[in-house]
Amino acid sequence: MTKRPVPPFAAATLIPAALLVVGSFLGGFIVLIALLCLTVVPMAMDRMFTTAGAPATPGVVFPDANKLSDGLAIAHILLLPLAIAAVAGYTGLGFWGGMCALLAFGIYLGQVSLSNAANLIHSPDKRQQMFGKWIMISLFAGHYVTAHRHVHDQFVGTPDDPSTPIMGENFYSFLTRAWPGAFETGWEIERSIAEMKGDTLPDWRHPYVTYAAGAFGILVFVAIVFGFGGILSYLMLLVAVHLQIVLRDYVYHYGLRRRILDDDTFEPIAPWLAWNSAHWVSSGLTLNMTRHSAHHMDPSRNFAERALPDHMEGPRMPHSPVTMGFLALVPPIWADMMDKRAVAWQERIDEGKIPLKRLPLPLSAETGKPNRKERAEAPAQPESEIEAVAARVSAKMATDTPEAEAKPEEAPTPPPDPQPAPSDDADDPLRALREDLTADDTAAIAKADTPAEEDLADASGTATSKLWSDDADDTGFAPSQEAQRSPMPAEEGTDEAPAEETSAPGSPVEAAIADVVAGSRKDGRRQRAKFPDLEPDGGEQPVRKKGSLRGAVRGAAFAAKGLATVLYGAPPRPPRQ
Repeated sequence: MTKRPVPPFAAATLIPAALLVVGSFLGGFIVLIALLCLTVVPMAMDRMFTTAGAPATPGVVFPDANKLSDGLAIAHILLLPLAIAAVAGYTGLGFWGGMCALLAFGIYLGQVSLSNAANLIHSPDKRQQMFGKWIMISLFAGHYVTAHRHVHDQFVGTPDDPSTPIMGENFYSFLTRAWPGAFETGWEIERSIAEMKGDTLPDWRHPYVTYAAGAFGILVFVAIVFGFGGILSYLMLLVAVHLQIVLRDYVYHYGLRRRILDDDTFEPIAPWLAWNSAHWVSSGLTLNMTRHSAHHMDPSRNFAERALPDHMEGPRMPHSPVTMGFLALVPPIWADMMDKRAVAWQERIDEGKIPLKRLPLPLSAETGKPNRKERAEAPAQPESEIEAVAARVSAKMATDTPEAEAKPEEAPTPPPDPQPAPSDDADDPLRALREDLTADDTAAIAKADTPAEEDLADASGTATSKLWSDDADDTGFAPSQEAQRSPMPAEEGTDEAPAEETSAPGSPVEAAIADVVAGSRKDGRRQRAKFPDLEPDGGEQPVRKKGSLRGAVRGAAFAAKGLATVLYGAPPRPPRQ
């Protein structure tokens, strides 16, 4: 029997649930551990390392995703009355144990149960839709079944969506606007849908009647079983859950709005309308709700198959979603951290120049490889990364060549074709690349194991990605190429002049290749090969802090990477020459 690695979704959602069940009867200390597993542990592990997760292969990443969703729905039915009893003190918890249970159960219901319900209500399976609806009803959030699907998913990033926070709006102001706005727009959208179908929707057939009747019935059940103390505990849990509903919309959509096109209409839903996160612990805890752009681009897609957008087409959070949720409760800190980033992204959105990369090919559930038909219809890809680099450098040199260099007696040359043929000129970088790239160089480049290849995270989110670059500014974008090439000035009070840049012989392509070969291994450490005069990679990486604990942090990162390998399974690597 083949053993499969335990997916992080099951580990992150079921372990706290088990601790909550045991802690509700054995004591508050175990409940405290469950609370830490929902708050401090994800924040710490997300801080130590980040991974974008396994390839989004249908039926391969997590074949039991639907079973986990159904299991969590059933677990919610059992956990909710247990949470009411534990918070009310019926299981023997004291005051502080009850407070820990209130926070732990409230966070679990808001992070896990609600995320699961948000996935289930979009499922094409009617049975799973029913599960998601009744999870929402049991949390007095039945109106979000309508408001989320028909309002938020359709009008996100526009003034018609009350769940989209605007720039400069703090969380508490957004809370007073978003919650009643979602309730009201959900009521109106149901009537509008009925009118579009040529039908009238009387109040007794309105879906809100089902939501209200179901919530009232659950409240009566709680009053009969647990009494007044149970009702009070239930209401406190509901407050914690609804705060997280609004907080999630605030964190994932702050300051991002759709661009208005020339015909005064809004652009279609795009990946840059939501903040994303590649932290695998938070992703497992929220069932990949952290890949929020993919949730809006295709809400019905299985949560285990969601992919992260490219760094330059989908904004990334500076910290894990759990950390960002706590920071949003302190408006000055939130504004200082997020306003400049949101403004920078909104400027790019308004310019309409964000390149939207082609989505990855659909993968076969049997082989995990693109289907033949899809592969045949896909455009040709470069054979190697070096050829891709050469093509970009060649295009850049063609555009940067001044017209004044042309000989006076020659007539102006016509503009180049969209796909120019290789030139026979000796200065052609592609020709120089083909001539100078020997077999030994090719083997050395293929053998190179550099972070430059690992950091090229594509839309499928299969590669390890770091969130903030050491040379990135406060907005998360890399500085301009002119700033990167400018020499550092000499310090005041010294006679030392700035070192002149030594030009490497040959074309920029040769220098780029030399950087790749030289960056393979130096002093036993990985070196990142940087290609000069190329477009910035846009990688967002954490700023590493220097200090005496750097070795300890590295050791923890290695241990965390080993744990991720156990959870995801080590991908096969081609044998080295």
